[in-house]
Order: sequence, then structure tokens, then C-alpha cells
Amino acid sequence: MLIPADEQLIHQVGRPLMQTTVSDHRFFDRHWFAGAHPRGDLAFILGMGAYRNVNVIDGFLSVQRARKQHNLRVSRVWRPRIETVVAPLSIEIVEPFRHIRLCVAENAYGIACALDWRSDHALHVEDHHLDVIGGAVTQDSTRYDQAGSVDGWIMVEGERHAVEDWWGVRDHSWGVRPG
Repeated sequence: MLIPADEQLIHQVGRPLMQTTVSDHRFFDRHWFAGAHPRGDLAFILGMGAYRNVNVIDGFLSVQRARKQHNLRVSRVWRPRIETVVAPLSIEIVEPFRHIRLCVAENAYGIACALDWRSDHALHVEDHHLDVIGGAVTQDSTRYDQAGSVDGWIMVEGERHAVEDWWGVRDHSWGVRPG
């Protein structure tokens, strides 16, 4: 299956971008974000992962407020619609490595958000993770981390909270991990 990005000169192996180079069902590509109010009374964790070899994309939003955790989990078949949307959750790369929009539309679960994660900080690319046990690859993955800030709003239990210049962190990782 070819996608518009296959028109670019960015291929790393002799296959279309949609095809992984390994058949391991654990192959993943994930975004993970976290942010918290400076006082610590409201925080969130949001993520999305594509698992190409099992044709699934999933995501979540977890909001912690007043010692209570509120969760939303979503998933769907990934192909042929490969965008980073698993209704009501979406992640939009506005400017790579600098500005990412995180949205969860209002829904029956009572948590929603419209957040802009931004950073002027350099990425921290971790050393490549490769573990081989008894001749079998158990982990082969790459990850980068980045600090930033978050602005927008979060709704929980019917109450909308402003998010203004919260600290934020993120992680983007891909490959195969144990488990």
C-alpha cells in the first residue's frame, strides 16, 4: 500500500513506508504526552500508538484531579485510514518537534481537551535499545524525549479548566519492546 509520503525521498529500506521491516506483532509507533498544573492539583497523560503488524491504532487520555483519575481509551482498525485520529482523540503535528495539537472532543465519558504542546528545547535522542536473548531479538526500539509547555483547556466532570503555561514532556518511540 502506497501513501502520499512515499513520494518523498525519505525511504530507509526497499519497501513502501507503510510496510514494516519486521513481522513481529509487537512492532509499535507511539506518542506519549504529560502535563501538570504547577500546583499539582490537575494533570493529564495522553497517548496514541499504531501497531502496524496487527492493523490497530489506539489512544488514551487520563486526567488526574483532586486525587481522582478519569480515563478514556479508544481504538480502531488502522488501515486504510492512517491518520492520527481515533475518535474522539486526535494528535496533529503542526510543526515537527515544536508544536503538536492534542484534542479530545466532548464525549459521553466526561473528559475532553484542546491542548497545544510547544517546545523550543532540543530533543533528547536515547541510545538505540537492542536486546538479544538466546539469539532472539526481544527489544529493538528508538525513543526521543522532549520538555515543553502546554496551553489550552481540559474538561473533567463537566468543569472546564484553563491550561496556561503548564510544564509538559513527551516521548515518541517505535520498534519492538518485550511483552
